[in-house]
Amino acid sequence: MKNTKKIIMAAAIKEISEKGYLGATMDGIAIKAGVAKGTLYYHFNTKEELFNYIITEGMHLIKNDIDQAVANEKGIINKFKQLCFIQLKIIYDNRDFFKVIMSQLWGVELRQTELRNAVKEYIDYIEKYIREAI
Repeated sequence: MKNTKKIIMAAAIKEISEKGYLGATMDGIAIKAGVAKGTLYYHFNTKEELFNYIITEGMHLIKNDIDQAVANEKGIINKFKQLCFIQLKIIYDNRDFFKVIMSQLWGVELRQTELRNAVKEYIDYIEKYIREAI
């Protein structure tokens, strides 16, 4: 992920976490990111496109963190323990990201439907570790 996109992503998560999706603005995100509004629009055409990027990239980063942490463990029980530990650490370290997820999980907007699909994919991803441990 490019550094500018990473900065914009962090700023958008903070803005949406503080103000909610509807209250967050591209202007506010640009200010928090310390980038020109044109730079923001160069990377993301709409707030919804930025939101979808946050969810997709955020889930991808979390899965990578889990895979790396679990890969170093020997034995399925140790892998499962590490999975539980890293999940809690990820939630703690990324509180604003999870606040954004929880605030947008319900509803009928396209972004909310896509978010639920991303969460279901994540649950399916975690399920493979749980099934292996069982």
